[in-house]
Amino acid sequence: MVFSHIETGQDFFSYEPKQWDVIVSNPPFSNKRKYFERALSFNKPFALIMTNTWLNDAAPKQLFKHKELQLLMFDKRMEFDRVNGEYASQITFSSSYYCWNFLPKSIIMKELNK
Repeated sequence: MVFSHIETGQDFFSYEPKQWDVIVSNPPFSNKRKYFERALSFNKPFALIMTNTWLNDAAPKQLFKHKELQLLMFDKRMEFDRVNGEYASQITFSSSYYCWNFLPKSIIMKELNK
């Protein structure tokens, strides 16, 4: 398994491991289009967490126009830890894994155990 993170000096936009098979990540929700463009540029499977409201944006429609967008959705909202280690208890949005060439079908709905 290869692990990379901006905090350990591997910037997603300039770093690529020598050998790897798939990306699973929780990128920042800002500049989301750039993260998806970079992930798609590798032409390898990925699963990136993103808000469900992003489906209302033009970007996913443009980015996945010729590639099959897959969604791993959940029955509850994901919970996130903040950078300072505190628990973010009042998440006001739901999120899913936005995937490409990763899931066995286009949409999978799962129960989220908290």
